[in-house]
Amino acid sequence: MRRAPALQRTPLSTPLGISVHPDQAVALGLVAGERVRVIQPTAAGEGTAEGPLIIDDRVALGCALIPGAVDGSENLGPLVGPIRLE
Repeated sequence: MRRAPALQRTPLSTPLGISVHPDQAVALGLVAGERVRVIQPTAAGEGTAEGPLIIDDRVALGCALIPGAVDGSENLGPLVGPIRLE
């Protein structure tokens, strides 16, 4: 079911990418399109994922939008929680 063609065509089926506000990217010294690493505390220590940086002024300052349940996100912890970007 998860790999059903209809589900793969939905606009919600996006690849892993890390979206941040433009001012947040500047503050972190990050550039659109570069690969960034997300580090998140998990019950087993730390989970990591890597994906391209997406600049999006709809994301609140101090926050990041990272899709869950997509390839590459399986090592991250809760869908809502603290993260670090490198």
